[in-house]
Amino acid sequence: MVARIMSVLSDIAHKQEICREILTTLPGYGQDHAALDARITAIAPLDVFIEFDGDAALGFIALKAHSPIHIEIYLLAVRRAAQRQGIGSRLLAAAEAFGQDNGADYLSVQAVPAHQTVRVFAKTDAFLRARGFADFMSIPNDTGGDRPGLQMLKHIKQRHFLSKLQKRCRMWCRRLWCL
Repeated sequence: MVARIMSVLSDIAHKQEICREILTTLPGYGQDHAALDARITAIAPLDVFIEFDGDAALGFIALKAHSPIHIEIYLLAVRRAAQRQGIGSRLLAAAEAFGQDNGADYLSVQAVPAHQTVRVFAKTDAFLRARGFADFMSIPNDTGGDRPGLQMLKHIKQRHFLSKLQKRCRMWCRRLWCL
């Protein structure tokens, strides 16, 4: 498989068509057309990265900048038949690189807490935790249900070589002055 990740920023209708096609392969999205339409409409102004294998779109990640230091993963989806092949991990890496290139310190995602969820969300929770996301805060459910959500956060700010060098210099200076 020769996969490539592409940023789709200009052709909104094409971006929405690809996202709709992928989402309808996943449990829960094909049945509730109003919820699917709302998600697709919300994706229009967002930065979206899509992984392709040839002409076939395998997955996407939609990003929403809340502030100069915070980018939210609005939606991450991989075709059911293409899951467990590293696509989600590559899309997260693209989101991290995008965030770093734009000066963001954090990526966040709204999730359903694993202890309150069905199996599919438990897999998503485990996936995010394995990639460095941690619980940040509980949030009200934005879908009208009674199950609360969970905001998960990952620090993505690049640690520069100079800061490591500065720490080492301070350590050596303390040792020299203490002698």
